[in-house]
Amino acid sequence: MTRRKKLLALLLALSVIFSLLPTAAFAQQVEDPAAVQAEEEAASEPEVQDDNVAVEPEETLESAEAPDAQEVIADEIPEEAPASAVEEAAAEEPVAETVAEVTAEAAKAAEEVPSQEATVPENGQDDLSVRRTHSGTSTKDAETITVDQSVSGMFTMDGAGVNTDYYKLVLPSSGTLELKGSSDVGVVGLNLLNASGAEVYTDAAFQLSTGVSIDLTKNTYYVVISKVGSDAGSYSFTPSFTAVNETVPETGNGINNSIKTAKAINLGDTCTGFLSITDKADYYKLSLATSGRLELAFRADGIRSINYAIIASNGEVVWSKTSGQGSTTSKENRLSNQIVDLTSGTYYLLVSQDDGTGKYLFRAKFTDAAETFPDKVGGSNNTFENAIAVAANQEYAGQLASNDTVDYYFFTVSQAKDSVKFSANTMLPEVDYVLYNSNHEEVWRRHSQCATDAEFDQVNYTMYLSKGTYYLAALTSNDYTGNYAFTLSTKNLFVPVIRSVVLNNGSITVKWDNLGTPQYRLFVKTTGGWKGCADTTATSYVFKNVKHGVTYSFTVRGLSKDGKAYQTSYDKEGKSITYYAAPVISSVNSVNGGVNVKWAKQAGVNQYRVFYRVGTSGSWIKASDTKGNSFTVPKLKSGTLYSFTVRALNDKGTVYISSYDNKGKSVTYLQVPVLTSVQAQNNGITVAWKAQTGAEMYRVFYRVGTGGWVSAGDTTSTNFTVKKLATGKFYTFTVRCVTKDGKRFTSSYDAKGIALHYLATPQATCVFTSNGVKVQWKEISGAQAYRVFYKGDTVKSWKALSTVTTNSYIATGLKSGKDYSFTVRCISKDGKSYQSGYNVSGKTIHYITPPAISALQQTAAGTVKVTWNASSGAVNYMVFYKGDKITAWTPLGTTTGTTFTASKLTAGKTYTFTVRTVDKTGKTYTSGYLSGKNITISAK
Repeated sequence: MTRRKKLLALLLALSVIFSLLPTAAFAQQVEDPAAVQAEEEAASEPEVQDDNVAVEPEETLESAEAPDAQEVIADEIPEEAPASAVEEAAAEEPVAETVAEVTAEAAKAAEEVPSQEATVPENGQDDLSVRRTHSGTSTKDAETITVDQSVSGMFTMDGAGVNTDYYKLVLPSSGTLELKGSSDVGVVGLNLLNASGAEVYTDAAFQLSTGVSIDLTKNTYYVVISKVGSDAGSYSFTPSFTAVNETVPETGNGINNSIKTAKAINLGDTCTGFLSITDKADYYKLSLATSGRLELAFRADGIRSINYAIIASNGEVVWSKTSGQGSTTSKENRLSNQIVDLTSGTYYLLVSQDDGTGKYLFRAKFTDAAETFPDKVGGSNNTFENAIAVAANQEYAGQLASNDTVDYYFFTVSQAKDSVKFSANTMLPEVDYVLYNSNHEEVWRRHSQCATDAEFDQVNYTMYLSKGTYYLAALTSNDYTGNYAFTLSTKNLFVPVIRSVVLNNGSITVKWDNLGTPQYRLFVKTTGGWKGCADTTATSYVFKNVKHGVTYSFTVRGLSKDGKAYQTSYDKEGKSITYYAAPVISSVNSVNGGVNVKWAKQAGVNQYRVFYRVGTSGSWIKASDTKGNSFTVPKLKSGTLYSFTVRALNDKGTVYISSYDNKGKSVTYLQVPVLTSVQAQNNGITVAWKAQTGAEMYRVFYRVGTGGWVSAGDTTSTNFTVKKLATGKFYTFTVRCVTKDGKRFTSSYDAKGIALHYLATPQATCVFTSNGVKVQWKEISGAQAYRVFYKGDTVKSWKALSTVTTNSYIATGLKSGKDYSFTVRCISKDGKSYQSGYNVSGKTIHYITPPAISALQQTAAGTVKVTWNASSGAVNYMVFYKGDKITAWTPLGTTTGTTFTASKLTAGKTYTFTVRTVDKTGKTYTSGYLSGKNITISAK
């Protein structure tokens, strides 16, 4: 007997036993089979997972729902075999007839059925799949496990069961996760997924007995164990975790993986970091208030090779090292006593993975270089143009750094063949000192090299220099960096050099180099000789006695403390500049298309540059250059406050020759109001326009023909009716924005405006026609077209019927017995503007459909009976005829009915009959009439 057959026999035997047992315990289930079925369906149906429901990645074991035991059990019970299968099984195995036989057979069969614990059948013994009961099959239903929790699972032989198990594991911090255990199936597949389901680690042939250590950041992970090959069996493992106390705690794929997300650290502190398979680079922010030296020390635990780098704020890598380079076999990978000289500024320390993951530590100590002229990132005096002036007989300290490889200084010799002694103390291994003339040509060079056992190398050299300006440079040699100090000694102090002469609004600012004298005397000249104008201890002075178009020259001499003796010579040529006053803006006004700026034209100035800015602060924006004294700045935003200023230029437009008013002149730009319609009304013409943001009030203007503009009135609305206008005249309208008090215009206007030929109101009359109502009126002189309106029946307000160029219109499709009103307006040819008002009441008429004759019947000699259809709303009918010698419609009589007998008609003659409705008096027609119906009278 096969195992399947034995199981089926067991099920049959058990059913017989249960049928013989008392039924009280199962009474409820037997009495309500529908309830039993519903309960079974509920137990066997898995819980529906909503793909749109967000899964919390940090879900803990306590918050995860425990699996429903009833659902698991229901899932393991095989589906009930069909009746035919049961019958076949019964035919193969006779059913025991007695209870004793059934019981014995059941016991025997039970011995042959493996227990629930023995879930791994021998190869080839069974084809039934044993389903797992505690792990998930995807990230959505993964079983939540914890660190140090023993986990076990099982795989079937033939793949019919679940052969991939998902476990959810939450790591509370960065650290090392170790997975180790045992397996009956040899190797298994191991995958590690992050919270979003992306793979971060994989091993297609994982040995649980060997285990694996994986460095990870804080996150939710999914451990996926999968079957490899066809072997079936069980496995078990226990996850363990070693946390790392990072200085900057990280999660997911890292939080400081770029310069933008770098975290600031304190210099001198020892910092701990961690590189993992999900976080391969860390950035730290270092802020140096001054130039100086960084002393760096690093240690990496278990990382074979690791990269270090220092990056400046401009993205330049100024230092980098790789430690270990894959050859370190010990647990510690050290990199100590790394010296990096840097200028002041912000830097970023990058630690990145080269080979391996794990914990690292570092410390950055800083020593101030105490420079006389502190350098910023990249250096401040690295070119001839940025050279710093130095005085005689004064020591200066500097530093050459990884990102500052040259420093330039300059001085000016006042006498020919002056003796200048250069003395320097070099505290870096090698450096070059170079002297250049005013043309930047090298005239002297000295290489300084500090002995390994010396504190510094001293340089002393006396130079005999001609009168003029010289540049001294300290240059790195063989990439060495460090500190230096130098002094330039001379009996005749250097000439103070004026570095800049700047035009201000109403003054000139003169700046010169500091040569260390107690004070300075500033001289000025225009057409005569030099005149002292100020003594000062500063190195700048604002000269205020300036006149437009005058050229001023300036020079400076060093002066003793008591002001009685000069301590330097002076530049006899000096530095000159022609003063031009800042242009004075006379007006800024909103015009059609922008803001017009006007200023007074200045003598000697042929070109100007106009600037604007939004509001009253911020950067000035160039609008345009112009040779005139006004300019309209276009493309501005209506309702926005703008400021404007003007500066004088040289004729080529390449150099500013004046300062400017930094405050400028401000105005809120308002666009010209755009008219949307000009429409004639009964009492005048209504003008409408678009609202302008920022407008306080509007003023409406009109003119007759080509005459001048006349103010019609002010309003805060966006429409205005101009009254008391003459018919037949051409009127043009425009609108301007004005201040609330009406004293100042805040916008320009459309000089063209919108014109309208104002016409008299047409007066309509109505007459009935055979198919409706004819609305007619007298032609209005100058009218281009007319628009006919109506209301009545269900139409409660005026509705346009049609636009015509004639003075009449027939309204059709009306309902009999209803009141209708009609009115007419003159309108422009394009149908956009009404040129007249209209009769508000209109012309009202009670419309009745003209009666239609349905039959003409000759009833006797000379007698015809006329029959017609009743018209809704009719009171009386009047019958008309013509024929024989009667050529015009002639009334025959009036009746309230719908028949009428006409007599005394001539045999052989043809007559035409028609009918109209009339009021009670019979004097007023209330409908039109049709063309009539004919009949020829026969002799009877």
